Amino acid sequence: MGKSIALTDSRNRSPYTLVGYLLLLLALIVGAIALGGLMYLLVIGSGWMPSHESIIKWTGLAVSTPAMSAYVIKRSHRYWRMKAFWIGTLGLLALHVGCFLALFALISNWRMFWIFLICTVEAPLIESLATKIARRFGT
Repeated sequence: MGKSIALTDSRNRSPYTLVGYLLLLLALIVGAIALGGLMYLLVIGSGWMPSHESIIKWTGLAVSTPAMSAYVIKRSHRYWRMKAFWIGTLGLLALHVGCFLALFALISNWRMFWIFLICTVEAPLIESLATKIARRFGT
């Protein structure tokens, strides 16, 4: 009779709730539908079809960037509350996209394997740099 049961966990948990995840999912679905509609208008509606190489480049970048972002964010959960972590991560991901755009312009015979090989090395590096930025500049 003397014991009480805590309804919440006292450990540091993620601030996200089910409603937050559902809103995020809804935003992703709306974004995917908008992107799909835009692609339909630009590609199918205009009659222009991108080259096979262009599809490989952009699909690889479109898949690897969110996957790498998820890896970095998931592995750095103790820095989520620091604004410096998010700014550093966004800056590093912008650098990642910019470097790939430069590579796409310079290399004509691009292979999908190269993206995943580069991202395998790049993801731990971005994670390390983002956490160092958070520790150095975070509050």
